[in-house]
Amino acid sequence: MRKPEKLEELLNAAHNVVMRDGVTRLTLELVAREAGVSKGAVLYYFPTKNALIGEMLKTHLERNRQLWMDCLAQEPEGVPGRVTRAWINSVRHCAGVKAQEGAGMLAAIANDPALLRIIHERIAVWKQELENDGLPAERQQVIQYAMDGIKFSELMGMNPPEGANRDQLIDYLLKLATPGSSL
Repeated sequence: MRKPEKLEELLNAAHNVVMRDGVTRLTLELVAREAGVSKGAVLYYFPTKNALIGEMLKTHLERNRQLWMDCLAQEPEGVPGRVTRAWINSVRHCAGVKAQEGAGMLAAIANDPALLRIIHERIAVWKQELENDGLPAERQQVIQYAMDGIKFSELMGMNPPEGANRDQLIDYLLKLATPGSSL
């Protein structure tokens, strides 16, 4: 019987391998060594490297989704932009952990572009939720593209906004997502 805590341990080991050695060096053997288990134990949970990467990706996306839902619970019901503000705040709380949490996404992109379907499917659902949030379409698009830029630059470590600059940018996007706020 598969144990959730062992699955989590193996996924953490895989993230560590990707962050330390890079996605091209991710192997089931290295994951086993990192977790202190046999390769057979890894194969029990993940029959292939792509199965491991797919689970890393799903776990990353689910954690982001859960954080978004936690932030949504803090927003008042029935106010336009609440889903968008929750999304912005969920990204605010991810500062500093994006590279580690995004290891599965990096591995998916580098190893098997077919795994990107998982991302595309989730993003399509999330985008629909954002588009139905009651904000003017132009504002919604500006916010979505700005947030995607923040997330991507942090994930890739390519000139991400940091510190006070990041906070100011997030605050500005929150104002854009708040009907009636002065900009």
